[in-house]
Amino acid sequence: MIDEKRHLLLMAAKAAGIPVPKLNTPCAGIDERGIYTDSAADGRRPEYWNPLNDDAQLMQLARELKISIDYHDCYAWHRFANGDLIQEFWGGECGTEAEAIMRAAALIGEGCKMSNRSDIDSTYDQGGTFFFF
Repeated sequence: MIDEKRHLLLMAAKAAGIPVPKLNTPCAGIDERGIYTDSAADGRRPEYWNPLNDDAQLMQLARELKISIDYHDCYAWHRFANGDLIQEFWGGECGTEAEAIMRAAALIGEGCKMSNRSDIDSTYDQGGTFFFF
């Protein structure tokens, strides 16, 4: 997994509260499939977390972190309780919708503390073309 996508994945996992391997050590728990989380319900195959490859995980991540998606103007956004705003666009050189959501989640992950996720709380204006999770 290339370093940029690995970093996005690790920071988004941190924001979502998913246990992540230490960033500066070789980790057996992450590879090109994503972050190893546990065995699937049948107990026979490994389960990986990678919202870049799994739309259900991507939408769950956006909902959990209160990342709103504007499909008209092609961007994902999150407003922190203190008023700070994250906007990540997709299309063309900006990449895919999934990458924009993951970039927003990674920025949240870089700023949040695992023990206190109250900084993820947001307030939204319920108007416009935004879709809220």
